[in-house]
Order: sequence, then structure tokens, then C-alpha cells
Amino acid sequence: PPPPHASSPAAARTLRAGAAVGASGWMQAPRVRESFVGTGAWSPMGFMRGVCATRQPLGARPLSRVIAPSSFRPRQFEYNPHKSDELVLGSISGDVSVLNYHTGAVIGHTRVPGPPHSILGLCWLHKNPSLLISGSDNGIIQLYDVGLMAQGRPPSIYRYEDFEHLTSVHINSEDTHFLVSGYSNDVSLYDLKVGKKLQTFKGLHTQHINVLKFANQDPNLFATSSFDKHIKMWDLRQNVDRPVFEKTSDQGNVMVCFSPCDRYVLSSAVDNEVRQLMACDGREVLKLDISPLNSEANYTRSYYLNGSDYIISGSCEEALVRIYCAKTGRFFRDILLEDHGTGPASLYVQSLRGDPCPSRPFHMSVLVAYNHHLAPSEMLEINLLGSESEGHAFGRPMAGSVREDLGA
Repeated sequence: PPPPHASSPAAARTLRAGAAVGASGWMQAPRVRESFVGTGAWSPMGFMRGVCATRQPLGARPLSRVIAPSSFRPRQFEYNPHKSDELVLGSISGDVSVLNYHTGAVIGHTRVPGPPHSILGLCWLHKNPSLLISGSDNGIIQLYDVGLMAQGRPPSIYRYEDFEHLTSVHINSEDTHFLVSGYSNDVSLYDLKVGKKLQTFKGLHTQHINVLKFANQDPNLFATSSFDKHIKMWDLRQNVDRPVFEKTSDQGNVMVCFSPCDRYVLSSAVDNEVRQLMACDGREVLKLDISPLNSEANYTRSYYLNGSDYIISGSCEEALVRIYCAKTGRFFRDILLEDHGTGPASLYVQSLRGDPCPSRPFHMSVLVAYNHHLAPSEMLEINLLGSESEGHAFGRPMAGSVREDLGA
């Protein structure tokens, strides 16, 4: 079925634009190895991509490289969906950096005022690809202009009313409003351009709402995920008095996201519980067959790869990225991140994203962290269409430590 609720677009005012590129070098990445079991794709283009991704000889490692070394102290990141070479990175120290992840150049950088706090919420605007919102865990929410950032000028356009203990920020498809959630049962709605909080929706869940997401095409629909074991869909046109639907999981929900076409909702609960739901009514269409670790601290995060073709999933107690067919749920491939360092510095997946650029299929970025306090986190890019035997491969122990904050 088509995405629910087709809405008429509203014009959004362009504030500022522009960017400059600095210089930076590449760092090496941890070694990765993979295994696969068929493609599971269901379209001609998906089949072609799947064939390409499985062309490496048995035992070949996908290409990987560090795109944000430990000096950045990364905690959160988001690709710029409208600029194929940019991503924004938030640190555990309150730094916001925009990178050209192809060249390694730092386009711009700023720091949230006050004592260091982790950046847990990042979201690009849709109408102006040079603007983004960041939210830190001490509640500070700001709108930044990357053009000003690149010029070395103060990049903050607005500072919105704080939201205490923030964990998630997301902007609607028309750039008119954004939502914020955190360590509470409430969600706040802000007017993005006027710069004020419009309303707080009280008691949407019975435990804290870790991640919320607007739909990609409808500016009124949004989904919330909570540790009360519920995923809920809401519609702003209904005054958020009751959910469009709700779905119960076995464990607390870490995050939720929409497929690019808005047909599906992907939920990730603690300990490898990943489900795909119909966005129109919450019907479960698949549950990924991932073995649990029987750990209440194994926070799992999942996103789409290659549009809506595949699902990538990683957890904070495993050094493994799993890939599944989003149509059938069939296992496609896994990628083991190998730590060749010494001492108790075992790494794990803290977050991950599929590259949204259509010309870069089977590319993803993974935020990896260590369980050792002397090992800061790093972010690496993995290219499944290449192998270490075919080109320049990267392989070195990573350094770093980062606390396990929640957030996407």
C-alpha cells in the first residue's frame, strides 16, 4: 500500500547556505571479516547489488577505513541525506563536527556551551542541506548553519528551550516542526522556525522514550520507542490523544525508524529483538532470527541499507554487524569487527547507519567502542563491494573508551 496520509507540502524559508572544506588525513581501521548466505533481494537492482556484494573470494575481508578517529570522541552521527559526501558527528564532549567522509576533511566544527555533555540527537533539515539540529544529554538544543561553521563564525542560529535528559531529536519532512524525547514519559513539539516549544505531550509511555522518528514523507506522523516494551505510532492531526497503533515487544525498545518509502517501521529492542511492522496498521511482517545473549544491557540498533532492501543490525555487547533481507528476513551476511589490540579492550557496536547515497550501495558506517577505559570510540566505514585483497586495506587496533549512553 502507499504511505499513509499524503499531505500537501508547505514552503520552508531558506536561512543560509554554503560550506568550505579543510584538510585532514585518513586513519586506519580495525580489520573486519565476513560470511554470507545468499542475497535475498527481490528486485532486479537489488539482485545486481547482491551479486556484486558476494563477489569476493571466500574469507575476503570487506574494505574498511576510519572516518572519525578517537580524537573526535564520537558518540552520535548522521549522514547528510542531500549531500553525498557529508555527515555530522557529535562527541561525548559536546563537539559537533561536519566531515567530508570521502576525503576526511573537516568542513566545520563547534562546541555546545557549558560543561562537556554527550551529543545524543542530530538531524539534518530537508529543505536546506546546510542546516542541522543538535541535542545534548543536558538538554541543550541548537540549530546550526554549516556555512557559518565552515567560515569559523558562530554557527548557532537558534537555541531552543531546553529538554532535560534528552536522548532523541527529529525534524518533520517539511522542516516546520521537530520532536524531542528523553529520560521521561513525555514528548515535546517545537516550532523549528519560530524557535519556541509549542506543546508537551504527557505520558505517551510508562517508561522513558529513548528514540522517536517522524515519517520521511508525512509531516504529521511519528513513531516512538520506549523501554516500556511498546512501539507507538502517532498523528499530530489527532492531537496525540491516542496512538494510531501500538505494538508490544518482549524487551524494552531501544529505537525505531521508518523505511525510506514509509511503508515499514523497524523496531529494535534489547538483546537482538528486531521486528519490521507495517506503518499503516502495525502488523508484524517479519522478526529477524537473531540469537539473544540473555543480557538486559545488550542494546540493539537497526537501520535500513540500500534503500529498503536490507536491514543492518548491531548490539553493544557484540563486535558483529548482521545484514538481513528486508523483504524475507533471510540472513544475508555478517561482518565481524576484529580487535587486534592487547589487553581487555574488546570492541562492540554502539551505533550504525547505511549510506543513503544511491550510488554507494552496500556502504555503511559503524560507531565502534571499547569496554576498556583507555580506548576511545572510533567510527569506520565498511564497503562490502570491495575486499582487502583488491585494494588498499586498513587494519590496526583501535583505541578508546566511551560510556554506553542511550540514543539511536
